[in-house]
Amino acid sequence: MARYALESFLENARNGGVTHLGYAKRLDSAQVQAAVGKAAVDIKLIEAFQHWMLSGRDDGDPQLLLATATGCFRLAREAIEALYEVAPSSVIALGDPLQRLLRDVRAFEHQHVFSTFIGHELYGRVACAEAAAG
Repeated sequence: MARYALESFLENARNGGVTHLGYAKRLDSAQVQAAVGKAAVDIKLIEAFQHWMLSGRDDGDPQLLLATATGCFRLAREAIEALYEVAPSSVIALGDPLQRLLRDVRAFEHQHVFSTFIGHELYGRVACAEAAAG
């Protein structure tokens, strides 16, 4: 979702400016560049996690998997939010996917499997139990 949001944002940003800031091209704005940079880094972190999981180095710990996956979901949400914050007002148009993506990630956040806090709490319980037994 975050990668699609970034690609869509960049495609739309190539053609527009930021008139209230005086930029002929949206991509020239420092705010836009910072948001694109944050989204790109978050996406790289998510991809690194996917590579780690697919390489079989997850230690077989389902709670660690859940905690890390919810962290990746948080990164995806933050990337989409950063892009949405610097998007033009036309982002609310029906044909623009950024608003739909933002709505979807915010809705997913109410599901326990995507909740960062629940994932971290569950893993914390396991880690505390191991420390107490150790």
